[in-house]
Order: sequence, then C-alpha cells, then structure tokens
Amino acid sequence: MEFDEHICKKFNESLNDSGITYIAMPNSLEDVFNAAQNDYDILLNYLSNNCELHKVDKFTDEPYPFNAHRFEFIIECMLKSGHKLLHMRNEKFNNKETYLLVFQKVDS
Repeated sequence: MEFDEHICKKFNESLNDSGITYIAMPNSLEDVFNAAQNDYDILLNYLSNNCELHKVDKFTDEPYPFNAHRFEFIIECMLKSGHKLLHMRNEKFNNKETYLLVFQKVDS
C-alpha cells in the first residue's frame, strides 16, 4: 500500500477523539538491499521513501508491486497528521523482522 500524508490525514479524520491506529509493517531493508544489487537506484529511492519493489505473492505466485517504506517516514507522517506515538516494537516472525507502531489521535 502506498503510505503518504493523505493516508495519515484520512486515519486522523476517521477516528474519534483519542482513537488508536495500529500499523504493522515489515522491515523491508533486506528486500531493498537484495534488489539494489542489480539496481543501485533502488537504494536511493528507498532513502527518499519512494521505493517500489517487484515481488511475487507466496500464496498465488502472482507478481505485485511492493512499496518499501522506511518506518521513520511512517512515524513522521503520523505525527504531522495529529497523532502521537504510544508504542513501537519489533518482532521476528519466520526470520523476517516486523514493526508494530501504535498511534493515538491527539485530542483537538
């Protein structure tokens, strides 16, 4: 999913005062490094938060575009849109690191 300031604003507008948003996202840095071996621009795109990788769905074997976002960008975007970060943690699942970010809408 493309994640941008418009999406963050929509999250904010859809929540009641003090509403909570949970965001689970993979650490896509390993995928970016692997793809950047063939195309260095991929790494530069990732650093500017404009990185699309071509992946294959493990259930359907169909190709799909994957938007690799840096979690720092997600946090910044949510903070700008009127949320505060309550909690952040990372876990490994099947050798893949995943981040869980918990935001709360700031009372207006």
